[in-house]
Amino acid sequence: MGLRWGVLGAARIAQKLIPAIAQAGGQVTAVASRDRPRGQAFATTYGIGRVVSYEELLADPEIDAVYNPLPNDLHLPWSISALQAGKHVLCEKPMTLSAEQAAELARVAAHANRVVFEAFAYQFAPVMAEAVRLVRSGAIGEVRSCRGTFSFVLPEGEDFRWQPAHGGGALFDIGCYPVHLTRLMLGEPLAVSAQGRWTSSNVDIALHGTLRYAQALASFQCSFDEVHHEAFEVVGTAGRLTLDGHLFSNVGEVRLRLNEQEQLFPYENAYARMVSHVQELVTRSLEDQRTSAAAAVAQGRVIDALLQSAREQRAVRL
Repeated sequence: MGLRWGVLGAARIAQKLIPAIAQAGGQVTAVASRDRPRGQAFATTYGIGRVVSYEELLADPEIDAVYNPLPNDLHLPWSISALQAGKHVLCEKPMTLSAEQAAELARVAAHANRVVFEAFAYQFAPVMAEAVRLVRSGAIGEVRSCRGTFSFVLPEGEDFRWQPAHGGGALFDIGCYPVHLTRLMLGEPLAVSAQGRWTSSNVDIALHGTLRYAQALASFQCSFDEVHHEAFEVVGTAGRLTLDGHLFSNVGEVRLRLNEQEQLFPYENAYARMVSHVQELVTRSLEDQRTSAAAAVAQGRVIDALLQSAREQRAVRL
């Protein structure tokens, strides 16, 4: 089922989603922008028919769904406004800045009978589906440890990811990926601990964390001031699975190794698969729709606990 989409803002990340919407059978009919010349340039580049205000986009009865790629602190208010206007919402990660906010958003979505989905596109890549299937099927035995990393150098400046008021920080931006993948494979942790390096304005430049399970330990690291690196490893009682390449950023190939076997997965637009999933959710049961919102709440609980642990220098139980 193809939907008619509106995009809130002309953010750089939206450039990935607009072609994906078309590939998934949808149509971007309008982009909202506070900066009309910038919005018009964006619309011209991507063949979008109209540039409107945020309020006009949400009031448009010809728009079924909204993509929200705004700075992190604007995810909650504009996603709520979109849901209350009768739109389905695909919101960039982190969907909100806390589990409490995510739960509020889930309640609004349920009341409006609309889908809200956190945009972790990477999970829809074929390589990720295969990796999760292998781990869950016992291909490496019982999992005993996971290790994930996502880092790149983000020049300091006016980028909202350096600004605490806008929900900046390495954990919200990139550390959330290995945390999310760990949860996909192992479920919810019992406790977490973390240590971070912070700017003078209290934004985490880097964070190293541990998620504790009954029979496994999972660790991850993320950084805004280390060379680009994306990798994930799962070790079990009967084998080892590793992922290297653009596994989280979804801009290139990914190498999957299962013990001595190796497979190279070429780039495939996971964003298109994600959009297709969201469009299918619209036609499913209310239970399926609420499960997608609940997943964001669960992710938020773990992120909350990791930040609390890093700031208070103690383990936090969930």
